[in-house]
Amino acid sequence: MLRFLMLATLLWLLIVPAQALVGEKAYDITAEDILSGEEVSLRHFEGSYVYLVFFNSQCPPCRNELQYIVDNYYILQQHEVQVLGVAMDRQAQDVRNIIMERGIPFPVVMASPSITMLYEDVRIVPYTFLVDPEGVVAFQHMGRLPEGKLKELMKTLDQTNSDTQAAPTQMD
Repeated sequence: MLRFLMLATLLWLLIVPAQALVGEKAYDITAEDILSGEEVSLRHFEGSYVYLVFFNSQCPPCRNELQYIVDNYYILQQHEVQVLGVAMDRQAQDVRNIIMERGIPFPVVMASPSITMLYEDVRIVPYTFLVDPEGVVAFQHMGRLPEGKLKELMKTLDQTNSDTQAAPTQMD
């Protein structure tokens, strides 16, 4: 019976998506950058788009997602999009190792209990948010971003900025 309950709970966590935050103010994240020790806060990026990615260094899809972001970091920089990583790991050393292995050029913070509580619905990683310059969630995606979607998102962002329309909210 206990095994059934555990399986049912796991399935529920996998099936029920994180609460949609699109159109809502992003919860602030304030923590120390794992490498530099400097304080990083989501609100420090207000006025810029922020690509916020939650991950776990031991998760193979997360490792692939991080590499995808690193490989496309130049594109994000061209569009003046800042990147902030939030590691859901228990051990900071595991995160330091992946930062060094992958050459991650953006700040990464550990998910503190308060960050985990604020983003409690982020149960499956990688999980990505695009926060607009006003601090509002413009896009969210659960799981690994499909190949080419980041470029497509940046193209949509360019169109949005030139048309002064609302930013995209979801991608297939």
